[in-house]
Amino acid sequence: LAFSNRSDNEIVGLSEQQMARFKVYPNPTSGAFTVEGAGTLTVTNTLGQTILTREITDMETIELPSGVWFVRLNETTRKVVVE
Repeated sequence: LAFSNRSDNEIVGLSEQQMARFKVYPNPTSGAFTVEGAGTLTVTNTLGQTILTREITDMETIELPSGVWFVRLNETTRKVVVE
């Protein structure tokens, strides 16, 4: 957790707009999908179990088995369906 006296809503060097901006594609997919963005990437299953956590700075390609997955980058979560 970081605190700042700055008035431009920056947290740990990322503005709110940068934190919310990320892409996940293709969705649905047949196995591999790409995440574009920067920050802490976390992938969880439908039971809430963490499958993957890593820092990314630009783009990451992930391959998972069939199922529904939740991809979180910073504070924003997107659902990904792997068929």
